[in-house]
Amino acid sequence: MPFEEELIVKQTGLRPIPYYDSLGMLSRRATMAHCIFANDEDRALMIKRETGIAHNPSANSKSGKGTAPAYEFYREGARIGLGTDGPMSGNRMDIVSQLNIAAKMQKIRLGDPTVMKPAEVLAMATIGGAEALHLEQHIGSLEKGKQADIVIVSTDSPSMFPIYDPYAALVYCAGSDNIESVLAAGKFMLKKRELKTLDREEIQASCTRITAKIAEGFTHAVKI
Repeated sequence: MPFEEELIVKQTGLRPIPYYDSLGMLSRRATMAHCIFANDEDRALMIKRETGIAHNPSANSKSGKGTAPAYEFYREGARIGLGTDGPMSGNRMDIVSQLNIAAKMQKIRLGDPTVMKPAEVLAMATIGGAEALHLEQHIGSLEKGKQADIVIVSTDSPSMFPIYDPYAALVYCAGSDNIESVLAAGKFMLKKRELKTLDREEIQASCTRITAKIAEGFTHAVKI
C-alpha cells in the first residue's frame, strides 16, 4: 500500500477517494490528477460524482509510482483527459508525446496489445480533456457554438509516411515537430511553425535568469 494511502487509511479509516468524497470534494467542480491507485470502487464513485480526471502517463512513469487504470476509466465512462503534469515531473510539456505513452503503457499494464486503441487515445486528448475540465460545452470538438480550436499536423516528414490509419499515425508516429499550426478560438497561436502570440527569445532569456537564481540558491543551501 502506498505511503499516502496507508496514512489516510490509518487516520480516517477510509481510502483516499472515499475520504475525499466524505469531505464533499468529489463533484463536477473537481478535477483530480493521476489517480494511479484508484480501484473499482474508487472509479465507480468518481464516475458517479462526475469528477474530472487528468491522466499523466509520462510523469507517472518517471516517478515510478505506477500506471493509472486509464483504460478502465475511459471504458467505464469517466471524464478523463490527458495531461503532462509539470516540467519537473514529466519533462515533456507537449500533449502529442503523451499520446504514444498513454496507449503503450495501458497495453503493458494489462498485457493486451488490443486495448487503448488510437481513436480512444485521441478522444481522451481532445473531448476527454474538455470533459475532465467540465468545459465540453465550449471546447474539445469542432462543433457549432464551440471555440474554433484546431491543430494542423504536417504529414510531410518521413516519420508520418505512409499513413494507413490517420488515428494510428497521430498516436504512434507524430511528434511535436509535426505540428504546423495551432488555432485557439479561431486565432493563430502558431502558424506554419511560427509563434504568433509569444516571444520565444524573451521566454528563453527569462527562463535562463530564473534557473540561474535557482542554481545560486541551491548552491547556497548546500554550503549552509
